[in-house]
Amino acid sequence: MMTEEDGQAMIELIRVSKVYPPDIQALADISLRINKGEICYLTGMSGAGKTTLLRMLCGIDTPDRGYIEVAGKELNKLTGAQMQELRRSIGVAYQDFKLLPDKTVAQNIAFSMEVAYRSRSFIRQRTGKLLSLLRLSDKVNTRAGKLSRGEQQRVSIARAVANDPVLLLADEPTGNLDTETTELVMDLFHHYNEKGTTLLIATHDHSIYNYPGSKVVTIEQGRMLIAGESNDFGESTEFTKSTVPIASTAATGVTDTAATLKAAKSGHQEDKLGDQIIMNRDLGDLGDIDLGELGVLGDVRRKGAGV
Repeated sequence: MMTEEDGQAMIELIRVSKVYPPDIQALADISLRINKGEICYLTGMSGAGKTTLLRMLCGIDTPDRGYIEVAGKELNKLTGAQMQELRRSIGVAYQDFKLLPDKTVAQNIAFSMEVAYRSRSFIRQRTGKLLSLLRLSDKVNTRAGKLSRGEQQRVSIARAVANDPVLLLADEPTGNLDTETTELVMDLFHHYNEKGTTLLIATHDHSIYNYPGSKVVTIEQGRMLIAGESNDFGESTEFTKSTVPIASTAATGVTDTAATLKAAKSGHQEDKLGDQIIMNRDLGDLGDIDLGELGVLGDVRRKGAGV
């Protein structure tokens, strides 16, 4: 849901590149802007670079080159303590869940709130509400390692949204869910979006963004190919971007962000897609990487439910 903060970027990437040894190009000159309050769907085949991009947005990984800004903060300038503080405002739903198998469902969900110093009463109330919305109330005292994959996925999502994040990163959040449970999760996501949470969702599931106005970005072999919106038939309307040559930044390190930003913004072309703005730049060499996908998540809501 767009708010009075329309036009203010929650995520800004400018010519971001990443190479893993020996010469695996994970991302190649990715440039993308996601405004506060938007929902953006990140699509592409496994190994396209979606997970790498998500890892960078929450500070787990760093780029070799380029500029990344999240919630108004330039990531490479943050100290360790500042990065930890930022991470408390970001919810992440991982594709491999990253639950503590010997802890109960309630303990796993509570963890994200405990590190933010929430009160015990808040934690207890919020955990119960989320488990009810995701139909897991009967699993509250079950150890996470005893759950099915679909149940573990829902617990991971509950943990990601529990602390009211300003940004939710979700990696294939519906990959292990049936149609009915997928609807529960997406209702939850939209609930949090209406409260102001920005969502970036990496997915192969076309059904979750097949409504008009969905913002869809496609990555292939580390390169952003397409940005567009779903039309009235739920089909993706693709916007092929004409690129604008930019002065070479091959020698620009990630610490030289001022030069990177200046060079990139001098050459970019902004295309308005409804209320959204996608920043378009010259794209670099293709690459391929086969990494396990990270999750994107945040705060969402089920229709008519208060969380």
